[in-house]
Amino acid sequence: ALYRIDDLRITKPIKVGMLMDFYADDVRLGVHSVSFRLSGMVRDKVTISLDCTYVQIDENGEKIPLPPVKK
Repeated sequence: ALYRIDDLRITKPIKVGMLMDFYADDVRLGVHSVSFRLSGMVRDKVTISLDCTYVQIDENGEKIPLPPVKK
């Protein structure tokens, strides 16, 4: 479940119909969560960036450990 969005920055206007590419970096894995910085780009220029955190939960909404990462 999406837990938090922090530090949302819009640096350039984004118009309807513009094609955007999204990239995730600075990925951090915790016991129950994964956090990363998401950047949206138009024509190779960052137009939006934000920090996201997702938390693994069960059917009751309780935090549970993430599955092991396959390498």
